[in-house]
Amino acid sequence: MTVIALNLKTAAGTQFTNFNFTDFVKLNGKYYGFNSDGIFTLDTAETDDGTDIDAYFGLVTSNFGISNLKRIRSGFVHYEGGRLKATVRFDDNAEFSSFVSPLHTGQAVGKFKGRRDYKGGFIQLKIENVDGSDFSVDQIDVIPFILRLKPSGFVV
Repeated sequence: MTVIALNLKTAAGTQFTNFNFTDFVKLNGKYYGFNSDGIFTLDTAETDDGTDIDAYFGLVTSNFGISNLKRIRSGFVHYEGGRLKATVRFDDNAEFSSFVSPLHTGQAVGKFKGRRDYKGGFIQLKIENVDGSDFSVDQIDVIPFILRLKPSGFVV
């Protein structure tokens, strides 16, 4: 079963997969899930029965308002929490991944590197946790490298 939870204060949605419960309740500050196997406590640990909880979000596909082909030079993620990985996907579904490395110890900004061998008109960015780490992202800055408008090999 897939469950979608909505935070009413921030209007942020979260999708949970393999959440095999028919009912939920919050009692004395704890959350419980019910199914045919019984009642289960739902805690906020980083693991689900010993398995890391994989979490990610993807941004909408965009051409950044520029019709030229582009490469991603680098990106900056303003966040709190554990290790993150950024995956950049281009319009032909070619993609690369790069770990987000903190710029300085204790600073809440990390950088991911782009690649010169990938290019496209439309780009999508996915941010995901590593080894079930908890994270919260405030801002993402992407630095594109805009290529010339003419296709390579074009002869006048």
